[in-house]
Amino acid sequence: MSVESIDSKDNWSGISGNAGRFRLKDLFIPPQGQKVVPTSAGIILILIGLCLGLAAYNTENNILFAAFSVLLSAIIISGVICWANFKNLRWRIETGKTYRVGEEGEISLCLRNESNKFSVMCFRFDVELEEQGIVKPLYLAGRLGNGEEENLICRFTPRQRSVTQVKLDDVVSSFPFGFLSKHASGNCTKEITVWPARVDYTKLSSEGGGIYWQGSSSSEKGVTGELLNHRQYERGDAPKMINWKASARQGKLIVKQNALEKQNLYAIHVDPSSFLWGGNEIFERMCSFAASFAEDLFRLGRLENCSVEGVASIKIRRVVDLESFFDVVSRLQINRSINPIGDRRIHNSITFAPLEAGSVGAFLNGKQVAQA
Repeated sequence: MSVESIDSKDNWSGISGNAGRFRLKDLFIPPQGQKVVPTSAGIILILIGLCLGLAAYNTENNILFAAFSVLLSAIIISGVICWANFKNLRWRIETGKTYRVGEEGEISLCLRNESNKFSVMCFRFDVELEEQGIVKPLYLAGRLGNGEEENLICRFTPRQRSVTQVKLDDVVSSFPFGFLSKHASGNCTKEITVWPARVDYTKLSSEGGGIYWQGSSSSEKGVTGELLNHRQYERGDAPKMINWKASARQGKLIVKQNALEKQNLYAIHVDPSSFLWGGNEIFERMCSFAASFAEDLFRLGRLENCSVEGVASIKIRRVVDLESFFDVVSRLQINRSINPIGDRRIHNSITFAPLEAGSVGAFLNGKQVAQA
């Protein structure tokens, strides 16, 4: 499956907001969500400064007063420069379109320096992965020049199917001296959908099941058989159907339109009723099995539609239709309000039911054809 950004290109965040206007009083009274905390080195410096100040006051020694002034100035300048470092930085989260259990995914944190004069540098971004309950730090170790952009990549492997959130929890800078650490709320949250993992399954011979039948070519438009025509590329078309020579001649992507072979098409139906699935473990296996079986049938050009009990059926024509089914399965929970409906009596309908020893069977027209 392809991965592409689904985020708005103008959805930037920062301590100045989307408008970029910053009030000077924010330097002295940080708005809600912002704070300045002394680091370990800063705490030691403050203690030394207090000792010097008390000693200078008691002894009236000008050298001690000068040393105290230098330390106090270093702390103040540190805070001012740290504020200026934050002032022109903008950030946003870009997520991929597809995430799957057990497969490594990427989250991109995009940074932009909106200043025309100054660079920004030395930031830490804490990205919270709700699905895993952990926070991953990303670092901008170098400088980000005037008007430049940079992407920081966070890689992770989802552990369970879900609809979860990725959040930029905290943005931290200790620039320039490391005495003070300025924190700001990231104000960035993105929702991601994690599809079920692929699962290995065994196909069973089923006499008359038709799942291995091959057909003859016809004049109907499809993706197999003899070439009928060409058309312009549309989102979701398989890359292997692109006619690269014709595309080069016309300056745009052209797709081959072939004759559809007369083969049996199948319908995937998932029933999340609690009377079928008594535990989460076997239910998760069923979700992975249904998604894997649907994907394999789609690649063979044998999948007509997919449905979930209580949800509208999805007609499968392109990759985006299959992805819509995966999105539905990712949200699926055991439903205790659905009553058994008996035999659906839909021709070439593939349903799923639990078997012994915690396995799941796929049934075509009532006959078992696969097991996971």
